Amino acid sequence: MTKNDIFRLLSLLVKGHAFNEDKHKQLQTFCVVRSQSEINGESLGRNVADRFKPYFYSRKWEAMGFSSDSIDYDFPAVFAIELPGTLEGGPDNNRATFCESIQLACVYPNLEHYEENTLAARCAQLSVQEIEQQTVQHLLYLFQNVGKYAAFAVTDKDVSGSWYLQQELDALLAQGDILTYTVNAGKTNAWRKRFMGNNLSVSVDYIDDFTAHKLCGAALAFTNCETICASSDEPAFDAVNCCVQNV
Repeated sequence: MTKNDIFRLLSLLVKGHAFNEDKHKQLQTFCVVRSQSEINGESLGRNVADRFKPYFYSRKWEAMGFSSDSIDYDFPAVFAIELPGTLEGGPDNNRATFCESIQLACVYPNLEHYEENTLAARCAQLSVQEIEQQTVQHLLYLFQNVGKYAAFAVTDKDVSGSWYLQQELDALLAQGDILTYTVNAGKTNAWRKRFMGNNLSVSVDYIDDFTAHKLCGAALAFTNCETICASSDEPAFDAVNCCVQNV
């Protein structure tokens, strides 16, 4: 499973997070960023094309019909930050392994004064300790469900196969978007076993009042590994390079 597959599944888990009457307990946004500093950007640096990519989901933006005029988002939000990875196996290994770490930061705003009856105001009513406890629970929801329900499957419309959530496959079937699906149990179980083995111990940290939004919450870092097959490309010097002139 590639990191982009992971991002897509995490985005779906945020979108499918159970409704709660206390709306601040329902995840609102998922966004992949390069660093925490990007969270200060207007609209998180997103554009309308992000609707069709696995790097951004906003419940508020979806409710607005994915308007191109304003790409709004709300809290609680989950930000996925790509950390450095390692390539294991060496250049002669035909099936090397690329392992990379992904940090998930779940944050709420922590400001003293907001207008009444807003989502932000309800978030602000929590103490820092309560925010930390709630955000850890959100992170565990994401981490545990992606490890438990990710499945590689082929469908009548995706004959090559892709990574899905099990619940996503059932929903697609129930809605008539697909007619059949078959889970590749071998590939699915192999990834789940590797994912579990690589993440028997994960680091958890706390975030306190950073960025212009004064956010606080918790962060969890996990590792995902994928097999890198040998490159089929080889150097060749028999073609004429039109940009080079022999003098």
